[in-house]
Amino acid sequence: MIKKNESSKNRIKDILIIAIICISAFILKYKGFPRGDSHGQLAVIQNAANPEVFKNDFYVNSIKSFDVTIWFTKLVNSVNLLINNYELTYMFLLLLSMFVFALGFYKIIYHLTKNRGMSFFTSALPLLLFTGRIGIGNA
Repeated sequence: MIKKNESSKNRIKDILIIAIICISAFILKYKGFPRGDSHGQLAVIQNAANPEVFKNDFYVNSIKSFDVTIWFTKLVNSVNLLINNYELTYMFLLLLSMFVFALGFYKIIYHLTKNRGMSFFTSALPLLLFTGRIGIGNA
């Protein structure tokens, strides 16, 4: 029984450490929200939320019939229903994606090596090298 409690405490501690690593990397790397209609993604997302916005825009109308980011557009608009601010929505999704990536990477490395220190290091390294060019923020 003691082993199980120690294991769950270690799991919670590991998740907190990964969260701290992600928040630190986020603060160091986040460059801000893309402004106005200068980013193609935002025009499509805003048009999906309100069809009157960018109604006569050539780019939005041409990409509306087929867009590989349709699920991302739906995700952003779904989260934005709760937050009601695209800047905060992008920041939240970026931080969440960084956390899920780091946690998954940590679990894979820990499963292979059983070394917590190496697992933390290898989950932090890609976040510190992260350039922000994955489609969420930092355009």
